[in-house]
Amino acid sequence: MKSVYSIIVLMLTLLTNLSMAQKNNSSEYGSVRDQESSEILIGVTFRAKGGVFLAKSDLKGQIALSLFKNVDSLVVSFVGYKGRTIPSDYFKKSNELFLERLDQYLEEAVVNTGYQSLKPNELTGSVDVVSNKMLNQQTGTNILQRLRNIVPAFRYDNKPVQNSDLNKLNISVRGLSTINGSLDPLIVLDGFIYEGNMDNIDPNSIEQISILKDAAASSIWGARAGNGVIVITTKKGASRDGSTRTTFNSTFSIENKPDYQSLYTVDNSTFMDIEKMLYQNGYYKNALNTTKYIAVTPYVDLLDKRSRGLITESDSLRWTDYYKRQNGTQHYSNSFLSNPIVQQYALNVNGGNQLYSYGFGLGYTHKSTELEALNKKLNVQMNNSFRPTDRLQVDVSLLLTDQHSESGKPALSTLTYNSKTVPYLSFYGPDAEEVPLEKEYRKLFLDQNYHKGYLDWSYYPLSDYKHATSNAKLRELFSTLAIRYRLSSFLALNLTGQYQNQRIDKRNLDDEHSYLARRAINQYSEVNQQTGTVKYNVPVGGILGNNTSNGTSYTLRSQINVNKIINKHRIVGVIGAEIRENKIEGNASTSYGYYDDPLMSNPVDYVTRFKIVPTNTSRTITGAPTYEYSNNRFVSVYANFSYTWQDRYGLSGSFRKDGANVFGASTNDKWSPLWSTGIFWDLGKEQFFKHINHTVDQLKLRTTYGTSGNVDLRKTRDPVGTVAVDPYTRFPTVVIASLNDPSLRWEKIATFNVGIDFALFNRRINGSMDWYLKTGKDLYGLTDYDYTAWGYQRTITKNVASMQGKGLDMSLNTLNIDRTVKWSSRVLLSINKNKTTKYFNANGNSLLNLMTDGSEITPMVDYPLNGLGGFKWMGLDAEGRGQGLLDGIASTNYSAIRNSISLRPEDNNSIVFVGSAKPQLFGNIINTVSWKNMEVSFNMSYMGDYYFRKPVTSYASLFQRGQAYPDFEHRWKQVGDEQRTNVPKMNYPVLSGSDSFYQGADINILKADHLRLEYISLGWNREITINSRKSKMMLYFNASNLGVLWTSNQLGIDPEFPYKLSPQAVYSIGFKVDY
Repeated sequence: MKSVYSIIVLMLTLLTNLSMAQKNNSSEYGSVRDQESSEILIGVTFRAKGGVFLAKSDLKGQIALSLFKNVDSLVVSFVGYKGRTIPSDYFKKSNELFLERLDQYLEEAVVNTGYQSLKPNELTGSVDVVSNKMLNQQTGTNILQRLRNIVPAFRYDNKPVQNSDLNKLNISVRGLSTINGSLDPLIVLDGFIYEGNMDNIDPNSIEQISILKDAAASSIWGARAGNGVIVITTKKGASRDGSTRTTFNSTFSIENKPDYQSLYTVDNSTFMDIEKMLYQNGYYKNALNTTKYIAVTPYVDLLDKRSRGLITESDSLRWTDYYKRQNGTQHYSNSFLSNPIVQQYALNVNGGNQLYSYGFGLGYTHKSTELEALNKKLNVQMNNSFRPTDRLQVDVSLLLTDQHSESGKPALSTLTYNSKTVPYLSFYGPDAEEVPLEKEYRKLFLDQNYHKGYLDWSYYPLSDYKHATSNAKLRELFSTLAIRYRLSSFLALNLTGQYQNQRIDKRNLDDEHSYLARRAINQYSEVNQQTGTVKYNVPVGGILGNNTSNGTSYTLRSQINVNKIINKHRIVGVIGAEIRENKIEGNASTSYGYYDDPLMSNPVDYVTRFKIVPTNTSRTITGAPTYEYSNNRFVSVYANFSYTWQDRYGLSGSFRKDGANVFGASTNDKWSPLWSTGIFWDLGKEQFFKHINHTVDQLKLRTTYGTSGNVDLRKTRDPVGTVAVDPYTRFPTVVIASLNDPSLRWEKIATFNVGIDFALFNRRINGSMDWYLKTGKDLYGLTDYDYTAWGYQRTITKNVASMQGKGLDMSLNTLNIDRTVKWSSRVLLSINKNKTTKYFNANGNSLLNLMTDGSEITPMVDYPLNGLGGFKWMGLDAEGRGQGLLDGIASTNYSAIRNSISLRPEDNNSIVFVGSAKPQLFGNIINTVSWKNMEVSFNMSYMGDYYFRKPVTSYASLFQRGQAYPDFEHRWKQVGDEQRTNVPKMNYPVLSGSDSFYQGADINILKADHLRLEYISLGWNREITINSRKSKMMLYFNASNLGVLWTSNQLGIDPEFPYKLSPQAVYSIGFKVDY
């Protein structure tokens, strides 16, 4: 490292000497500047009105006046700015020309990497910048959700998160880069890694977002940047003329109720006929005669009571008719569902002068879900910038979040009878009396055996949620301090620091009237049937659960910034070092016999094993205090430089070395050296390109290569175990869950990127295109291990796996009509394909590993990480059984088919690979039409080149959980049906292996390509005068989640939500005043 620092110091000294040797040019110049910021603009094109190229502004933003002789007027153009036509003598009257920035989707704005701000002409890497205006085309309360469908390569996964430790955000940038590591992009807020909850960030406080996609752009962030980096920049005080700007924004959103009626359910009569068939065939015999305490569904309970003579035939017929007339989902909707509502308010004030600027933001969000769960969030933002001298600047920022959430009503999925759903769900009986729902235990058995001395066992859904409440309080402080001192005209010293604290307090209270409290009290009670005395091992009262999590992080950074111009040469760079710590502490406990008034609880014995009723098993009382603690420390040194010559040739390079306390016994494993390099050539600025320069405004070619990293902070060089107390010996025990591996180290992702930025016809057509190749190596993967030396499992995790991803990102912006009516379009296209290149699988490289729904990563060499495979389907036989292919012959021997695939995984025609379960092609088309003060935007998305596994009926699941799908209506019923359907016959008992074989058949894997209307945004704005001051007012309307327009599967299934509730349409209306 000393040699690296020596080289950089030598280079800086050389630059200083060269700058002192420059000669002063005394020619007369005019300068070109940004109208809003007054910054100089480099490369502004001046042409004669006929299109003949004359000159471009130099690296100081200046243009020689002598170039404009014998010209009547000048056409001025610059990438990202509105063109102007000026008289040739303009600069005789004013020595400065100001250009107005274009209001486009992706402005050529300054790119904030978190460590430095760069102009587009200084970049070799692949970066997307999202402006505040584009973020506001959507009205969601989560800032990452506002990135959906507006930038290429960014994809929000609609499938549920499978592992929240590795995938908290459920988003990806350029697809996957790892197999078993962290899947989330790195989030950076105001220049520092953000460890908090993304819901804490108020979207109304965000100025812009930069998405760093390739290694040259993201490698500066080192060993956690392998999945891309999302740099979020909040609004700052900007005014330098002493004025104050105030912005107020209010949005009201209402969402449709979930449409449970759209979900398939077996009709009541058929469902009850199935239950009766199962009852008559002894399916419930064990539950009714052995484990008599287990709950059964209402109709089965009715059949059993009638069989035992406990009710009359007339009562049985009366209840049977009542059940047949019920509509369970409608009852649930009427009793529990409301329209979700969101209210957002935001106030921003900023101002200042040459010496001091300030910004203040206040945001409030109130959310109510369809189950009337509440969330209230208050955001406070403060930032100040002091410039006491020309050389010194001090910036202070503070973000405060206070969030409170409360639980609501029960979800439909929780209203089951021993985990079985019924279509005739009802909360009232034939006489309009409220009836209990037997969730776990059968009321008949409890009334007969555990009634005297016990509390009421019944669960009443309509009222119980009022006694079972949970709430959470979240408080977060995120603060930064930056001291910037300009050492010379091109050198600046930056000393910055960040502190973050997030505390979450969760409180779950099941009061003395709640079902859970009454159940727990009863379960542990010891009732003397002779004397009637009761010993309450769980005291009577409520049950209070407390869970506290406190996360604290800090970063200290020292950095030197370089920005040097020498004639036609420019060097921009940073060199620095930082230390970082992220500490998490938590504890959880449960109190019993709790009352709010008087405030009290009673102690319990957490160690003794008690007999539990009605199951007659034994266990300890849950809720003993638990604690957690983790502390991750990082040390980094880094450098990043870019060199440009004549504003058309560029070279960049970066180096970073990260160290951490989680890895490696040796120095090489503790530290991760990462680097990148890139070049660009702005072909549009070449002399030989001038003759077509009236058409081409920009044509920039660039390429980069470099490495970034990834890490799963749960992995460690030390063994990981669980500390507990042995229930029999009462001695402390440690159960080792994973062995130590001193050689464990960071994952590495190498990325090669080739890109082009272009602009044509005075930027009426502009965009970019990037092709990339990502190679993940040293990835976490399983490897064989001598289990006899350990005895727990035969594999261990090491850095032995690898994968490859490749793709293309494209964005194209066009101004189609530029008259009174303006029409612009934005086209986004992303292609991403991946495959596993090295991985050990204990079960072999068999396509049986791909018999999933594709939501989980299933690594198989040479196949996509989320691949789908299916059994070759050969139709139904004459008895309605599904047939597969075994040695080229149709067969119903499902176990033999599976064994054949396991023994001969290669080239086995019994199973086929179909494709990826994740979109390999996706994009958007955004059209915006404006007229006078009106503007409307439409966003349509496309996903393609992927497949989904259609959910189909499993008869075992139907019998056990009451779950079925629409294919049930087309099941085989009689001989000859095999000619018209592929749905097997419903047999009891279920044929072994038949359900899973049918579910895994290739006929149930369908093309998932589809078009979706994401949102429509309508705005009206105008300038108004308030107290002699010009202000802007805007009214807007947004409708989102507007549904599928087209899908490639003939069944019309939404492939992102197959036979599930899709996101409901949201309608928002709001106004904004900028004063």
